[in-house]
Amino acid sequence: MGLRLNSNALSLAIARNINKNIDTFNREALRVSTGKRINHAGDDAAGAAIASRLKAELAGFKQAKRNANDALSLVQTSEGSLNEINNILLRMRELALEGVNDTLSWEDASIIDMEYFQLKNEIDRISAVTTYNGIPLLIGRNKRLDFQVGIHRGKNNVISLNLAATNTTTKGLGIGELGVYYRVDSEDTLEEIDAALSTISKQRAYLGAKQERLAFAASHIEDTIFHKEDARSVIEDVDYAESVSNMVKAQIMQDFSVAALAQANAMPSKLLKLL
Repeated sequence: MGLRLNSNALSLAIARNINKNIDTFNREALRVSTGKRINHAGDDAAGAAIASRLKAELAGFKQAKRNANDALSLVQTSEGSLNEINNILLRMRELALEGVNDTLSWEDASIIDMEYFQLKNEIDRISAVTTYNGIPLLIGRNKRLDFQVGIHRGKNNVISLNLAATNTTTKGLGIGELGVYYRVDSEDTLEEIDAALSTISKQRAYLGAKQERLAFAASHIEDTIFHKEDARSVIEDVDYAESVSNMVKAQIMQDFSVAALAQANAMPSKLLKLL
């Protein structure tokens, strides 16, 4: 590189390098302070676009996970009530079996009949009050609940629950008003209860299958979130070791460049002394 008295090219080159080192130091300092490798689109235009898309997908998957967990809670609420109703039906069956026994007195028959109807009313009460966020779950509403467990539209992103399949009212279970006071009524009631127990068993199986599917869906969403977050982090988040190393390198080069610039600026005056 030539040396001219009116234009010091060496000084200009060193000054450019100093500015580059300052820019590098500032850029790496910003990355370290924010924890982000990409703070401006200019840092990595392609990476910024990919990271933005991944963050949008992550927000969607996190909401889908909440949806799946809410759906699980809803199904578990229904299943818990079904379990109680099943236990009540088992007790009602015991009473019906007792009612077909000819050794009962009229007073005994009256007592077990009263208990039977109290239990029958409890089934209707449980069915009426089993709700989730105001949604009745066990009264046989002709309604389908769709749970959004994906980030796009379409059947592959939705799990549905048919509320018409879970009617646990005594009317829905086919339990009439006969009771267990008379032997003949107890026999018919026993058949009704056996049919109701079979219906409850099918309803529990239906809800159990939905619960299992929702649990797998929630687990899959969680795995997806983990991998998407990892991919976003690789693209967008700072590598602290690398950035700190670049900062130190830029600072050292800047210090040496400043010293070199001082020498380069002094060279023309030294040359003049030789002329």
